[in-house]
Amino acid sequence: MWLGGFYRLYNKGRTETIHPGSPSSSEWVKSMDNPEASAEQKKTLLRKAIKHQTQFRIDATVGQGCDRHLLGLLCASRELGMDLPKIFRDEV
Repeated sequence: MWLGGFYRLYNKGRTETIHPGSPSSSEWVKSMDNPEASAEQKKTLLRKAIKHQTQFRIDATVGQGCDRHLLGLLCASRELGMDLPKIFRDEV
């Protein structure tokens, strides 16, 4: 089914989080605030951040994201009455 020009890859659709923050985007942002970073370094880091973000978006679009899998693990642990797994107790 075509909706708004985009093909939905899963029956009834799929949601996935596409994170704007990444180590690559952080490096680029820091370079923009660094007066010692050259324009070429800043462009290189921006291109790296864009490449990373684009791949992350593609992975999420085709069902290779991690957020829904993690949500499934969280829900399963609750339904089974398990203690909250350590990965979900990290403040980060």
